[in-house]
Amino acid sequence: MLDSIAGQTYPGRALPRAKRTVRTAIRYIAESNWELALAHPWSVEIPPGRPIVGPGSSQKYEHELEPLDGIGLTDHEMDALLTTVLSMVDASARWQLSLERSRAGSALTDEQWWQAAAPILARSMQGLVLPVASRVGTTVASAGDPRATLEFGLRAVTDVVVARLN
Repeated sequence: MLDSIAGQTYPGRALPRAKRTVRTAIRYIAESNWELALAHPWSVEIPPGRPIVGPGSSQKYEHELEPLDGIGLTDHEMDALLTTVLSMVDASARWQLSLERSRAGSALTDEQWWQAAAPILARSMQGLVLPVASRVGTTVASAGDPRATLEFGLRAVTDVVVARLN
């Protein structure tokens, strides 16, 4: 089933190699896989193990490696970069889907949930001194934003790759 889903990533769409830069190709690969994961939520719940090898996943792998080929990365580095990007997408999609399930199963908004949880957290964490975690947690003050986290991760990864290649 995973191979069949993988084969649905690019038919009827532009291929990653059609993108003008490695940065836009990586972003396109991430976006395509994000959409696929949200369309097939069960697919990101399966723990990774050995690679899925079949016609769909092999063709997807080829399409996603093509824009990385010949830019100055070794074969191992191309695979590692693609695996890193796809892992970030899977983790972010899994988080997004989990948030959606939690929100759908609760009568509370995220703000209401935090208001209810705050007194319990205050009691259970009494005496702990966590200046950095407290500051950052207060700044974020939400259930998180999987999409924004993915965007930051993609920028960080592509910045490093592009800088290394220049």
